[in-house]
Amino acid sequence: MLLSFNIDEMRPWIVNGLKELAGEPVEGRVKRQTIRRFGPLYVKKFGTSHHLEDLQLDLWWKSRTPGGFKFGQATGSGTRITILNAGSRLALETVDFQAFKAASTVELNGFSQADGFNSDKEFLEYFVPKEGDVFEGVLFRW
Repeated sequence: MLLSFNIDEMRPWIVNGLKELAGEPVEGRVKRQTIRRFGPLYVKKFGTSHHLEDLQLDLWWKSRTPGGFKFGQATGSGTRITILNAGSRLALETVDFQAFKAASTVELNGFSQADGFNSDKEFLEYFVPKEGDVFEGVLFRW
C-alpha cells in the first residue's frame, strides 16, 4: 500500500522512522505512524477488517509530483493498520476518546508526536476540533 507524505517538516522524521525500523541508530524525531481519513478506498482494500498486520507499506515523498520519490518500504511484523473511530476508539489498545482526553500528558504527547504533532492539544484540535465530533480514520504503523 502506498502512503505519500508532503509536509516538509516531517520529511526527516519519516526517514528516521525507516532507519529505526531497520535497526539503525537515529538522531532526532522519528515518525512511525500516520492517520488518514477513512473512506471508500480503504473499504475497498480492507473490507470489514478492523486490524491487519504484516503488510507492505511503500512510503513516498510527494508521490504524484515530478519531484516525488520513494523513501522506502516498511514490511513485516512491525507494520499494521487499524481502523479508528475517535468517538469510541483511538488506538490499538482500544482507548476510549474521553479517556484519551483524560490520559496523562506523557501518553498523549507520545501518541501525538508519533504522528507528527507537537502536542496532544494540536492532535485533538486537528482530528476532533469540536466536542462531539467523530473522526473515522485509518492508523498505519510501521
